[in-house]
Amino acid sequence: MMSAGGRELMGIASAFSNLSARVGATLGPLLIGALWSVVPGLAAQMRIGGIFALALGVVTLGCATMVALKKRPDRDAMRSVNEAPATAKRLA
Repeated sequence: MMSAGGRELMGIASAFSNLSARVGATLGPLLIGALWSVVPGLAAQMRIGGIFALALGVVTLGCATMVALKKRPDRDAMRSVNEAPATAKRLA
């Protein structure tokens, strides 16, 4: 995202990336602490923590996949751009 646009977009993306890192570092431990205070027993707390970490991993992987699919170039547009010089050579 940071290399996808002009200077303004790069600044916004950098600020958003920094904000999300700070919020994640703050809210993650708070959520785990809240979950652990509700769940009795060490084994259950460990299970809940593992499930929470797994859920965060799945969400991260899903977001990365959506971004990768969105940034994929249109194959028809790429084909027409690549074929344009070959067509020009045939006409000459």
